[in-house]
Amino acid sequence: MQSKQQKVQKREKQLTKAQEIFVQELFKGSSQRQAYYKAYPNSKSWAENSVDSNACALAKDAKVMQRLSELNSKAEKSTIYNAQQLREFWTKILLDGEAGIANRLKASELLGKSQGMFIEKRETSISNKDDCIIKVVKSDD
Repeated sequence: MQSKQQKVQKREKQLTKAQEIFVQELFKGSSQRQAYYKAYPNSKSWAENSVDSNACALAKDAKVMQRLSELNSKAEKSTIYNAQQLREFWTKILLDGEAGIANRLKASELLGKSQGMFIEKRETSISNKDDCIIKVVKSDD
């Protein structure tokens, strides 16, 4: 069973419902103003300067910043593949005989590009008013 002090500390760390809505809206990519409107619907009748000021202060709140940081960390861990994971994924598709030839070829192409097997060169010729020809060669490494 939790002690009274532990319960108080837990409550101090928790966000209010409105603060959580604000954080979730920021996490989704809303502006501070729009997030504040969602979290505090009555603020829609306020002057924009007042809303902006309150939204800015709320965004600087330590609990709000910590919660937003937590959400960003979770999202990064769950959605970002590293290079090794991508190569493993493409290799599985490449070796899967039931994946279809188009998918297997695309996987082999991406796997090869990730390992630097292909160098793409593009040539462009440009002539100016003096009939000088400038040749540009670009290599994608």
